[in-house]
Amino acid sequence: MTQTRNNGAVVPVPSDPYNPPADMAVMADSLDIVRRVASPSELAALTGLRAGNLMVRTDLPNDPVFKWDGAEWKPVAGRILMAGLPAGAVPILQTNEVAVTIGVGSAGSIPFPEVFPTALRSLIVTDSTAGANGIVVKARMDLSTTGTGVFTAFNATDGTGVASGTTLYVNYIAGGY
Repeated sequence: MTQTRNNGAVVPVPSDPYNPPADMAVMADSLDIVRRVASPSELAALTGLRAGNLMVRTDLPNDPVFKWDGAEWKPVAGRILMAGLPAGAVPILQTNEVAVTIGVGSAGSIPFPEVFPTALRSLIVTDSTAGANGIVVKARMDLSTTGTGVFTAFNATDGTGVASGTTLYVNYIAGGY
């Protein structure tokens, strides 16, 4: 006869027949231990999973936690739904306000605090410079660029490009994986 402790661990009682290997196996299997994997191949090699098992992906930014639902690993944190991502991809959303100096061709470049490991999939940029400066910013997507977001700034009144050296404050929302 075994006993289940408050933490869910199954342990033998003194009246049990002496069988340390089997008792230790039962006790080890009853513990909820957060597993850590450092690659997709380590993840695929996990066996003996029960619904509710937790796992940390140390190969992904910020070490996200996943929970086994009996069929697949699902993120534990809040969900970000982003259409068209490959199976198993973890969506990343970044947002901020930054000062950007406009370069040649009215182009601005937003350095993201964290590089998207695989690809930048969407970018929304709006001008938040104080005052009515009449500038319109349009994001330009470069899916191969993961470290910065690129946009072009135009004068709303005449459609000309904003002069090189002008500093704008922009808000951005960037999504990728």
